[in-house]
Amino acid sequence: EGFIRRQKAMDRMGIQSGEKWRFVLLDVPMENAFVSEFIPYTIFVTRGILNEIVSNNDELGLILGHEVSHMICGHISEHNATEVKLKIAQTLLLTLDPTEGMLS
Repeated sequence: EGFIRRQKAMDRMGIQSGEKWRFVLLDVPMENAFVSEFIPYTIFVTRGILNEIVSNNDELGLILGHEVSHMICGHISEHNATEVKLKIAQTLLLTLDPTEGMLS
């Protein structure tokens, strides 16, 4: 059982297939970072989290490691698929609307 769990984690990380992780900076003020199985091996980080929360490389490493752990453990597929879709949509809409939703 432990071997199978380890293999699944390695598959999610892309170790077996040689996948490279990508990092996408989203130019929005919202403080967020996330991964999605819909766009595998990609960590999305917003400008807001970098400007307001991260003050050094160690803190950024902690956030990135936290997001990778969600992918490794399969948290997205087990619990949060709908929530992740909504976060992606919200972030993309904020990217398209520079007024942060203040349009009337």
